[in-house]
Amino acid sequence: MLASQADRPERDRQFQQLAALLLTAAALPRFWAAWVDQGLFWPDEIFQGIEQAHRVVFGYGIVPWEFRAGARSWVFPGVLAVLLKLGDVIGLHSGRSLVLLAKTTMALVSLSGIYLSMRIAYQLAGRQAALFAGAFGGFLSVSLLLASRCSAEMLSGPLLLALVGMASGGGRGRLLAAGALGGFCIHLRYQNGLIVAGVLAIIVSERRYKDALYYAAGAGVLGVLGGLLDWITWGKPFYALKKYLWFNLKKSAHKFGAYPFTYYAKVAWSANGPAILVVLAGLLWSARREPALCALVIAYVLVHCAVPHKEFRFLMPIAPLLLTLSSVGLADALARVSDQARRWWIGVALAGVCAAWMGWSATQLTWEKMGFPSDRGDRSPWHSGEGINRLLWRLGETQDVCGVIVTGESIGWIGGYTYFHRDANMFPELKPEQQRAANYWIAREDEVLPSEYRKVEQIREFVLYRRNGSCAPAPEGYARELPY
Repeated sequence: MLASQADRPERDRQFQQLAALLLTAAALPRFWAAWVDQGLFWPDEIFQGIEQAHRVVFGYGIVPWEFRAGARSWVFPGVLAVLLKLGDVIGLHSGRSLVLLAKTTMALVSLSGIYLSMRIAYQLAGRQAALFAGAFGGFLSVSLLLASRCSAEMLSGPLLLALVGMASGGGRGRLLAAGALGGFCIHLRYQNGLIVAGVLAIIVSERRYKDALYYAAGAGVLGVLGGLLDWITWGKPFYALKKYLWFNLKKSAHKFGAYPFTYYAKVAWSANGPAILVVLAGLLWSARREPALCALVIAYVLVHCAVPHKEFRFLMPIAPLLLTLSSVGLADALARVSDQARRWWIGVALAGVCAAWMGWSATQLTWEKMGFPSDRGDRSPWHSGEGINRLLWRLGETQDVCGVIVTGESIGWIGGYTYFHRDANMFPELKPEQQRAANYWIAREDEVLPSEYRKVEQIREFVLYRRNGSCAPAPEGYARELPY
């Protein structure tokens, strides 16, 4: 596994300068996405995490089927709940401020993963490898799109890379910590168990039997604690894990879409272009130095290729390790160039071209390029539905709101109570005789509303309307739930 090289003070100073430069460049699009783009790429970024955290902290929110059936662990929403509670304690009392806190935190997590990738690559193969790691990690198009969104996949990536780094060295404390991190990551996303188990297998294959025991002990403790959390929240230990496996093994996930084995390869190409071939070449070259870790990365990808329901974000937990290994492989390949200055500038040119290509590709993304050939296929995922979410921010700060109707977009494709942050009913389209249950209405600009509604504000293609008067009771059977 990963083995450190001795650092020299001057080289270490140069690495820190390089890291500062690349992290600054990587931070700009991530913070822009966190603060400016308030659209949704996929409903899970709201309803599988931060919306449930909002329910824990503030007592209200929309519930998807997973959190009615008990098919998700509360670990990830629990992490976000701590963050939202902290924000509330320090005076962040609006939906706007709480969302920006969460998205900025996720952007910082992404940047920490890039720094860790650069650090490991530098220790293995020097400054050239760190350059590639910063360029790839900083500007991979899918990472730019997803980095600031609250998803368990994006949180998992840096944590699993840290796990690999800690497990590579000796020492009881490091191995216990690595295992504990693994146990935690399993409950963030159960597929992370493939990586956690794979690292254990590598430790055993290296005949580090005592290290394997420490690692397994750490993973076992956190794994059991996660199972006990299921007991507290769902009434039975490991209930969410069993429910999740049951749902997938009976192939119910097919209703969310089944895609061919080649799905991930096609999306990697359509989302990143030729730059992804450079990344792949580096990964294959690094197999000469780190065959076990490269095999783990490839096995993780192949398992996901074999599972019928696919989304490219499912590969993001392995992406930081993959990019780190690729960077080491490219640096090793360039080491064959004898002239040091020439070698460095070849690397700078290659890394710069790849970063620029992937960054530009991020601006050209569509749902189809991300693997979703639906009615959204040729539309950009950037700013999607943003008008609704910004109007929900605005409405949440309005004192007289007692109910809001949201049309022109499915209720599962908006920011929910995370953005609204007001304990008032939120309805999809209502029958005319039920519309008195709301005194505000968010609709597309081309929708025709009853004459009693007057325009208040427009953001992008969505308009906020208001009528005079109070609200009638919610229609019978209304619940703050998603139908899926």
